[in-house]
Amino acid sequence: MGLENTFNSFVKELKNTVEKKQLTEELHDTFVMFVYTLYNSIVYHLMWLITTIHHFAMTYLPLPKIKYT
Repeated sequence: MGLENTFNSFVKELKNTVEKKQLTEELHDTFVMFVYTLYNSIVYHLMWLITTIHHFAMTYLPLPKIKYT
């Protein structure tokens, strides 16, 4: 999965940076991409969950019967 690859790359770059005792531009870019990917993944799964719940609600829940008097 793309998120796992991004995370592994981030951890590897973090270890290299700790050894060098300096923050590199590559680490910053990797971290930004990791946070961006994590955010996109969360938003995607929330939208999927909402869509799935809506689909099953519209499919299996009966519509209320409106009685006009």
